[in-house]
Amino acid sequence: MHYVKYFNLLISPLTFLDQNEKICIVLAAYFGGKLGPFALKNRMEVLSCAQWGPCVSLHWSLGMMPLKMEFVLAALILSCFHSFVLSDSQGDALYALKNSLNASSKQLMDWHPNEVDPCSWSNVVCDSSNNVISVTLSFMQLSGTLSPKIGILNTLSTLTLEGNGITGEIPEELGNLSNLTTLNLGNNRLTGEIPSSLGNLKKLRFLILNQNNLTGTIPESLSSLLPSLISLQLASNDLSSQIPEDLFQVPKHNFTGNGLNCGRNFPHLCASDNDSGGSHKPKIGLIVGIVGGLIGLLLFATVLFFLWKGSCRGYKQEIYVDVAGL
Repeated sequence: MHYVKYFNLLISPLTFLDQNEKICIVLAAYFGGKLGPFALKNRMEVLSCAQWGPCVSLHWSLGMMPLKMEFVLAALILSCFHSFVLSDSQGDALYALKNSLNASSKQLMDWHPNEVDPCSWSNVVCDSSNNVISVTLSFMQLSGTLSPKIGILNTLSTLTLEGNGITGEIPEELGNLSNLTTLNLGNNRLTGEIPSSLGNLKKLRFLILNQNNLTGTIPESLSSLLPSLISLQLASNDLSSQIPEDLFQVPKHNFTGNGLNCGRNFPHLCASDNDSGGSHKPKIGLIVGIVGGLIGLLLFATVLFFLWKGSCRGYKQEIYVDVAGL
């Protein structure tokens, strides 16, 4: 507890940095002074012109730290190095994705290989530990293919690349994204088979691969995603053969537009009742037909009423004329 208070006192002037960055600067300064050729014993000056902001010069007295404290500092600085390496690997994976998607010079301009921390990049969201948790690149007119390096982002929970012109196959490496809850690759030009490795994504809740050119069968491994999987969209592909029986239990599923064993001549429909992809269209048509029929009947009844009323008036007038003639 004493060491925690000591560190809070040291890093309190660095108000523009987050806690991890403050600690790393203090550690780098201490060990730089302790181990460097110009070691400072009682007073240290830190000059940082790194990515965190403008250069700052900070002075404080560290005094003579006990040996135990130095071990604590060593452990913390190793943790800092791990954080920097993590950010660098994440940035490398995202930059590889940018290149593989043939992003133009005006797209994702801040995705730069010299920027160590990708958490400041557009369309990227990180958690408090600077782990990338979301990448959203929807409807950006991207093309190219999906880089296998994206499998490095094992903290990723959302990957959305919907509505582009992405070609090629879905990388097997996507099965390494163990924290993924949403995978949306719909409305692209993806080919090949659905990787069986997607069955490793035990936290996946939304799997959207509709409107592509995927072929082959639906892998049996997707059944292992139950019960977490609540939406499975595979409509408008070139899939064939059998649908794993368990996948009909997914609350919201759509297999229409394929050559699969579902539909009128099979035990299961191709889309769930609560799916918005196509199952509501017949219902809407039925409702419109019923309403239109009722309106037509009402108009027909109105016309008949006026015809009947007109005939009654003509009949009365004819009787009056006959009486006047007498």
